[in-house]
Amino acid sequence: MYRNNKDAMAGVVYYRGGEITAFPEDTAIQADNCVPIPHGELSEAKANGRLEIREVLPEDFENRLRRAVDNSVTLDNLKRKRLCDLLGFTT
Repeated sequence: MYRNNKDAMAGVVYYRGGEITAFPEDTAIQADNCVPIPHGELSEAKANGRLEIREVLPEDFENRLRRAVDNSVTLDNLKRKRLCDLLGFTT
């Protein structure tokens, strides 16, 4: 879907299969489909053995995500601002 749609591709962080070991298949991380999880819940899950950090994303992930948020054709200005606030991006 994304490779054939330039406008949709602009709103995702896209990794080709195998580009990083976390994603053996082509993977599109949709900026408009983020589900925020409070840090406290993640810390608690890790402490209780319910969370395993399998891989750290590349250093450029944050910049790529910010670009996807900025360029998403599906986010209106209010949703874009809310998402930037949740992610700690300046607007």
